[in-house]
Amino acid sequence: MFEIGILFDIDDLEGGFYGYKAYKIFMSHCRGEKIPATTIFDGDTAETIRGQANHFCISAYTLIYSNIMYIKEVMSLATDKGLLPLKNRFIEGQVTNMTGGYQPLVQIGGVDEQGRFVTKKWSRVDEDLCNETGWIYAPETIDEVINIFLPLGETPEKRAIAAKILGKYGFNNVQAVEALQKQLRVEQVDEVKIACENAINTLQKTNTKSIQTLIEEKRNFPKKAWWQFWKKVPKEEVQQNNKEFELITIGNQVWMKKNLNIDHYRNGERIPQVSNTEEWTNLKIGAWCYYNNDPAFGEIYGRLYNWYAVNDSRGLAPIGWHIPSHEEWKVLCNYLASSNKEVGGILKSVGNKEKGDGIWSFPNEGATNLTGFSAIPGGYRSVKALIENYTKYVFFGGEFYSLGENCEFWSTTPEPNSTNSWIWSLNYNNPNLWMSMIDKASGLSIRCIKD
Repeated sequence: MFEIGILFDIDDLEGGFYGYKAYKIFMSHCRGEKIPATTIFDGDTAETIRGQANHFCISAYTLIYSNIMYIKEVMSLATDKGLLPLKNRFIEGQVTNMTGGYQPLVQIGGVDEQGRFVTKKWSRVDEDLCNETGWIYAPETIDEVINIFLPLGETPEKRAIAAKILGKYGFNNVQAVEALQKQLRVEQVDEVKIACENAINTLQKTNTKSIQTLIEEKRNFPKKAWWQFWKKVPKEEVQQNNKEFELITIGNQVWMKKNLNIDHYRNGERIPQVSNTEEWTNLKIGAWCYYNNDPAFGEIYGRLYNWYAVNDSRGLAPIGWHIPSHEEWKVLCNYLASSNKEVGGILKSVGNKEKGDGIWSFPNEGATNLTGFSAIPGGYRSVKALIENYTKYVFFGGEFYSLGENCEFWSTTPEPNSTNSWIWSLNYNNPNLWMSMIDKASGLSIRCIKD
């Protein structure tokens, strides 16, 4: 076996997402068809783990020596920022079997005999890299792709879309039909095949959405959502999201009548959707989620965002709007309190779930919605909760709470020298609007106010 490792300087790659950046450099210079039958490893080097360096390594492992010579040749000519100087750029030999008790490199995929980039499971990150660098992407297994589109009981059209996706990744008709049969639990293979063929013929006659768009709509982002920083929403979609909103005037302020429900910043760059509870707890960048990670809740309550998305310089609110500061919430509260003591009640939507005439829990105390603000109880995503007689914090790792009971809104105002920020809340069992603080990594609703 022959092996060569290409070393990258993590600092030169500017830290965050350095693995993605390193692969983009590597795959931009190497061609998949030039290194067939090669296994790819990556990871921080053993020296980096020991604290003696700050290097990331992509390693190619193969029986074909000409593959090694080709990689060394093209990567020697590369001048991209992030590569180590030529004299220190390569590790040749047993790269993945380093001494000293460390074996940091792990297999992430490989190049098959046709020169396609192959991974065990479908990955958006890997596919995006291939699309950007001109490689052909071909996951080895198809169950994950199928599961994006085929919860039991889906339509023939969705089966057709899945079949088209399988074809895109190089799976033949027999494999596609067998996989569809297995997932749908349909005994007659021919029945599925006919349904797929008929639906594909129908889809080909209409202006259907691209496979990539359908994946974005149907699949939660993977655990490592950093790939999305390389993606932008099409300009026309951004413009569509900047259209006129339903609004309500209260005093001298103009508010949106619904909670924010967008997935990108003002410049079109995607905000990561993070479903994994552990990852959510540790985030220090902007992110959003649906309550219970269920898109159906987003249609009603909007999305839940952490404070880092609120505070991002790219702008979370659409053009002409902004997220209110703590002082702007105070202005709203003081204006309403001058004429009505039950400030929360006149902001909340009316009715309750028990009576079947609303979505708040019973009793939805004091709710009249006299302002038309129509606050709804979208709950929140927690980072920590109080235990032991309110004397100690414990991390709960991104759990969801209080749907139907609480309405929690961000302000842009952080507490000085703290991980907390000011928020404003409404409750099903109380007619008041009150302010408090919460950890910035929590997931809350947003109401925008006009500039």
